[in-house]
Amino acid sequence: MAMSLSERIKEKLGAAALEIDQPLANRLYVYVPAEQIVAAVRGLYEGLGARFAILTGLESRSGIELLYHFCFDSEGMVVTLKTKVPTAFPEIDSIGPVLSGALWIEREVHDLLGVNFRGHPDMRRLLLSDDWPEGVYPLRRKYKL
Repeated sequence: MAMSLSERIKEKLGAAALEIDQPLANRLYVYVPAEQIVAAVRGLYEGLGARFAILTGLESRSGIELLYHFCFDSEGMVVTLKTKVPTAFPEIDSIGPVLSGALWIEREVHDLLGVNFRGHPDMRRLLLSDDWPEGVYPLRRKYKL
């Protein structure tokens, strides 16, 4: 009997997959410690052949949540790696060394939420103007127009 995608992910990521949740037939959420994100991305992309779709982020009461969305097209599944960094010091390793296509979206998340992606080769602003105030992030909860 063939292993389910959830089982294959658990096998590939091992302890990096803290929890796997499947709220819908075509959606999986994999909770990953921030320090394991590069290994988890490598496991999905290189190990299981997933296609990187996008990175999204949001600030919750408990920190900044980063959601790395991957598609398993042949299975009609979207798998999201979910991790969290502290709002006071939002920093995580860049996945750019594994997926160079992620470098632009990491710059967007940096602009809008203030997340620093360690090892990113070019953290210049991408969306905000050069005269935008330092330390002001439009998608943070305390930001006011």
